[in-house]
Amino acid sequence: MGTGGDRDLERHIDVLAAQVSTNRARIDALTDRADAAHRRADTAQERADVAESRADQMQADSLLDRELIAQLQADGALSRDHVAQLQKALLASPHIGAAVGI
Repeated sequence: MGTGGDRDLERHIDVLAAQVSTNRARIDALTDRADAAHRRADTAQERADVAESRADQMQADSLLDRELIAQLQADGALSRDHVAQLQKALLASPHIGAAVGI
């Protein structure tokens, strides 16, 4: 009677060991997927930070350009027509820069 019970116990242990092994493999796969998702999120955040920095720099450059144009106009170095042309060019420059970046 003891050998039948021992075999049942061994089979039950084998089933549990197989389940543990399967669960461990699933956990490892999920951990790998989570790590990959974190890496993708970090990369996306880095790209967003770079884009934000570029946008900030473009805005600062635009403000500086406008101030320079205003000063040149105040000094009489630029005519109104020339100022209008430069302002039109400044408005178009972000679109041109975006197109070049693509």
